[in-house]
Amino acid sequence: MFSAGGSRVQVAAFDYRMRCRRGGFEWENITPGGPIAPDGTFALTEQFTRRWREGRERFRVRLEGILTPAGVTGTLSVSSVLRAPGGRVIDRCATGRQTFWAVP
Repeated sequence: MFSAGGSRVQVAAFDYRMRCRRGGFEWENITPGGPIAPDGTFALTEQFTRRWREGRERFRVRLEGILTPAGVTGTLSVSSVLRAPGGRVIDRCATGRQTFWAVP
């Protein structure tokens, strides 16, 4: 979603599929927005942690795109590392770099 003047991405909501060493999962996310450059490009980053019974999973989100009269196109990647309470890595997950296209 974009601001009325087209100068800011308000939020980016998306579903994604992670591939992990121990399997995979599907999830959804709402990433906070950010400014749109004069050339129509934007780059959003987010980091957050989820607590699970087996440990903490640290997520990193990167969303880059360009706003054009026809819509928005860009790339998205999500990665995570799940660590046990002592810090040992239990699993690593990633989407890889995914392309997207959307109509604002």
